[in-house]
Amino acid sequence: MNDDAIRGIFKGSFLFSKLGDRELDELIALGSYRRFDRDQVIFSRGASSEKLYAVLLGRIRIIAYSDDGNEIILRMIGASEVFGEIGVLDGGERTATAIASEKTEVLVVERKTILTLIEKNPTLAIKFLSAVAGRLRTTTEQLEDLDFLDVPTRLPGTGEYVSFEV
Repeated sequence: MNDDAIRGIFKGSFLFSKLGDRELDELIALGSYRRFDRDQVIFSRGASSEKLYAVLLGRIRIIAYSDDGNEIILRMIGASEVFGEIGVLDGGERTATAIASEKTEVLVVERKTILTLIEKNPTLAIKFLSAVAGRLRTTTEQLEDLDFLDVPTRLPGTGEYVSFEV
C-alpha cells in the first residue's frame, strides 16, 4: 500500500482527520509494518497502550470476556481503519483485547512517536483535543439515547411481540 493510501486511512480516523499531509507523512515514515495470522492476539486487555494501529489489510475483532469466559465482540475493525488512538494519548491500559480475524497487516505507530510530533508542533495538541472532544460528544449522545429512548426505538426489531395463551 502506498503512502497516499495510508495517509487516507489516517485522514479517515477521528483523531488524525485534522492533521495536514506533512504531519501525516512524518507519522507514516516513523511507523513500522507488522503482520498477524488469523486468531493471533494483537494486544490483551490490561496491556499498556504504547501502540496505535492502522489496518492496511484484514480484519480485527475487539473483544471482552465475561467472568465465566464468554466472549463478546465489541467492534469489528476492517482495512482502512485506525484503532488504539485513545490509549496512545493517555497511556492507560487497554480496555479490551484485539485479535486478528484473518491474515492482517497493520502500520504500527509508537506512542512516543506521536508525543514527539506533538512536542515539535504544539498546535497538533489542539487538533487532537478537538478530535477527542468530538468523540466525547458522540459518546454522550449515544449514552443519552440508551437512557432516554424506549427499547423498540433503541433496538430495531424488538417492537414485535409474540403473545402466548396460557
